[in-house]
Amino acid sequence: MASEAGITQETALGRPMDSLGGIALGRPNRPEDVAELIASLVSDRASSIVGAEHVIDGGTHLPSDPPTTHRTVMPEQQPRTTAPQTLPATITRYLKAHRAHDTATAVTAFTDDATVTDDGRTYQGTSAIERWLSRSASEFTYTIDLTGAQQIDATHYIATHHLEGNFPGGSVDLRYQFTLRDTLIETLVIEV
Repeated sequence: MASEAGITQETALGRPMDSLGGIALGRPNRPEDVAELIASLVSDRASSIVGAEHVIDGGTHLPSDPPTTHRTVMPEQQPRTTAPQTLPATITRYLKAHRAHDTATAVTAFTDDATVTDDGRTYQGTSAIERWLSRSASEFTYTIDLTGAQQIDATHYIATHHLEGNFPGGSVDLRYQFTLRDTLIETLVIEV
């Protein structure tokens, strides 16, 4: 391609970087540039890291510059174990309705623009959440027991459940991670 354009290979390789405004490091990242960070993050030394975002862009963004993309991460506070009966009323109302397969009551615990992420799929808004609740209530027969609760801060809670039923695997422990807004559930992420 470079010879067709009448330029050197080095010049051709530099054009994508020039079109992006350059990279402060002067080259794309190499695996060894991030290997130490990755090794640290997967080690026991990082066991207290609950959420963090690492921008690896060759120095394009200075620490004072916000990244051009943003993703929500959980606060970096450690969860505190709490008694399940001390969970906020909205979460308790949702969990009780969910156990009883009472979709109409369960959906009232969510904000209009709430999101639920379950089994790798995200459901946005109360209509989508209601369809998800109806499907999950009828797809399998299972029992669900609240086995633990944690509070991260005033708006972030985790409720751990043990499920047994006729779904693949037969039993699983799931973490229901709640974010509240104005006393309603804004986000629910369900993970193993």
